[in-house]
Amino acid sequence: MLETTIEHDIRYEGANAVADFSSLRLTFPFIDLLNDNSTCFKYTSYIYLPPTVPLATAGAETYGITVLLATFDPADASYARSSPGREDYVFSVYPNTFQTPGLQPAASVCFQQTSAAHALPLAFYRNVTNQPTFGNNTAVCDNLIRFWNTSVTAGLNEPENVLGVVRLSPPLVGEETVWSGVKGVRATEAFLENNDVPCAMLRGYGGTGEGDSG
Repeated sequence: MLETTIEHDIRYEGANAVADFSSLRLTFPFIDLLNDNSTCFKYTSYIYLPPTVPLATAGAETYGITVLLATFDPADASYARSSPGREDYVFSVYPNTFQTPGLQPAASVCFQQTSAAHALPLAFYRNVTNQPTFGNNTAVCDNLIRFWNTSVTAGLNEPENVLGVVRLSPPLVGEETVWSGVKGVRATEAFLENNDVPCAMLRGYGGTGEGDSG
């Protein structure tokens, strides 16, 4: 699953902890890390981050995730309209700390809103976005909890089903690959992050609980 995000208004003990930043990663959910045939984790090996957030870089490296510094377009949002008046959205990541003219993006996404008939159930996204993440260090996990039932994810910010095209290049994949008809969701969620949690302590973890699942 491809996750593109912009982390906004990140706070620790009431104070801003880090500036807003974008990221992109390819994750593999439903991994039975503890071999208990029950608890689901998701694995990621690489993450694209801007060079302006060393705290986020250090955090990812704690889990054994390789950080690839990059330039994001747009830089201050997780997507933008491809051109004025159009209904499709684009997001690109360039494998440098500056955007070189003519350089092909390492990853790009183009999508537009679609009907529920062409979408996956919202419960699927609630599930996979709340599975604890691990990298090549399988001792500690990132227990990032995304809440889908708050005022942040309501009204104008209700999740939207999208359909689009994804292009990825190494090292995220072995060779440049393009997928069409990719199903996804555009959403705004509140979140709470528990860092450096021993993965073994998450045995039986059930995500955000029933209040966020109905």
